[in-house]
Amino acid sequence: MTGESREETYLRHARGRFTDAITFSLRWDANGNLVYPKTRKAQIAALELEVGRERLPDGSLTGKGRLMQAHLDYILGQPKVRGMKIATWNIDGVRAKEGALLRWLREQKPDLVALQKIKVSEDEFPTATFDRVGYHAEAHCNGPKDFGVAILCRKKNGTKPRVVQKGLDGQEELGARLLTVDVEGLEFSSVYAPYGTCKDIQPKLDWFECLIEHLRSRRSRSEQQVLCGDFNVLAEWRVGPGGPPKYKSPVFCKEVRAKFRKLLESAGLLDLYERRPPDCEDPFIFEGKQARLKFSRLEYVLGTPGVADRDPVVRFDFEYSIIKNGPFPWVRAPIVADLGD
Repeated sequence: MTGESREETYLRHARGRFTDAITFSLRWDANGNLVYPKTRKAQIAALELEVGRERLPDGSLTGKGRLMQAHLDYILGQPKVRGMKIATWNIDGVRAKEGALLRWLREQKPDLVALQKIKVSEDEFPTATFDRVGYHAEAHCNGPKDFGVAILCRKKNGTKPRVVQKGLDGQEELGARLLTVDVEGLEFSSVYAPYGTCKDIQPKLDWFECLIEHLRSRRSRSEQQVLCGDFNVLAEWRVGPGGPPKYKSPVFCKEVRAKFRKLLESAGLLDLYERRPPDCEDPFIFEGKQARLKFSRLEYVLGTPGVADRDPVVRFDFEYSIIKNGPFPWVRAPIVADLGD
């Protein structure tokens, strides 16, 4: 491409190859190889160090230094979202659990909430009810036989979500399982992945692959991204009283776990719960046979390094738990992440 500076050429190639700031900051190790800091703070620190090394006695920069400075300016120019409280909750029927949900909203006042399994069409979603308690609402669901997802955004300072994605192209037969909004520079998604069956796991794998391709297509658009919800994947089985699984499960089979790892790696996503303080208990109690064993989970809050830099503190609001008894009891509670500035 003619008529552009070396800095512009560098940025064009970097954006095309590495897309966003997840792997965008380049640094050379002692052997001359490129390495990619994974967090925004590390990227900035590495770039400032490189720029300093390339500064000449007269204060000017070498050609390499100008390229690094151009890239540093690009990262520093990315918007940084102010502090907020985000959450995800597999509500399993928004009408049936409306009272518990409204109580939690009034008392805890989360800024953004991802809901899964709303089980009500978009036309019948209680938007007016949430509006009265101070929340904008967006829903994606094809009716009561569909599971559906939704996002609530607290009204403050004129904040209003902008829908940027509803569903995945080519995956309509599996229902409404993805909704993404943009709120003040943060792309926030509610996800409900297919559960699948061991006899026919391929549709679930195809859905994850479609999600991976979708996220790849958006990587250059926002440094601040959060995907949260029920991914129906046990990325690791925390050994508890029941020991490791003794049956083949569509949430623990190696193909599904491999797809989930690919999702994290290709989209540059981090499990924000794993960044919790070391003294925080690991209190997972989720559906099915692992309900009371406190060692496995299907729900995640995933974020890009730009979000992880904000020192998230992830916790469970178990006092608002929805408990179902029976042969396969489960406990569902809001998972909350407090993000710093």
